[in-house]
Amino acid sequence: MCKSKINANFSGGEKKFSEITQVIATNPKFIIFDEVDSGVDLKNLEKIINIIKNWHSKNNSALVITHNPKVVELLKPDLIYVLLNGKIICSSNDWNKIYHTIKKYGYEKCEKCQMRKLYSN
Repeated sequence: MCKSKINANFSGGEKKFSEITQVIATNPKFIIFDEVDSGVDLKNLEKIINIIKNWHSKNNSALVITHNPKVVELLKPDLIYVLLNGKIICSSNDWNKIYHTIKKYGYEKCEKCQMRKLYSN
């Protein structure tokens, strides 16, 4: 019996890459990815994002949760939501506008987003 562990002795980026490819290999139609950039260097992050984009191009859907604007820049999502203090405060199908706002001013600037009024209670 083999007692070796899957992904043993991998770096953080290699583990994340392996985990994501294993999940995609099961051919799901929808995946929630949480913090795909956690423990991943830029080289592996680009590989991971390319795998997700390739999988998505085959008529699949994903929810990608991240705090890292670089993930948004690489992924170029169809739709983006910004959550702050547990509430959606802004959304857009123009990822570029939100990306540049966050990069320049931080997430707090999204509180002043024109879309905010749509999500206020």
